[in-house]
Amino acid sequence: MDTSYENQNNGTDHTKDSRNVKRFEGLEAWKKNHELVVKVYQVTREFSDKDISLAKDLQNSARFITQSIVEGYNRRSPKDKYSYYARARDASFIFQDLLLTARDLNVFTNGYAQYEDLLDTLISGRRVINGLVESFEKRNDQA
Repeated sequence: MDTSYENQNNGTDHTKDSRNVKRFEGLEAWKKNHELVVKVYQVTREFSDKDISLAKDLQNSARFITQSIVEGYNRRSPKDKYSYYARARDASFIFQDLLLTARDLNVFTNGYAQYEDLLDTLISGRRVINGLVESFEKRNDQA
């Protein structure tokens, strides 16, 4: 049993969203990760001009997570859905790498608090994505 911080879902079944939601905005995975996108844009507005490239990379990376969730939601086959949800999970790790770079370069105007807030939001969103990915892994194992 995986007890890591990122894989615990506190008993909530996040997989039901992908089957019962009429619009992607209703997906818990999209909601949580959209929150990350909004926070990233708010925080990176404060970056200095010399860090604009890193700001854009963080923005694009965060958006790629939600875009992959949207693409997965719109696919019909479970295999395709799994592929896009797994891509969203992978993108969250790429975002985390960029976030660590930003932290180590001291680009946050509010210091460590902004980094921690973004990291907590990222991990919360990844936890929900993990639920989606695992549900499709189980379906593929049963097929």
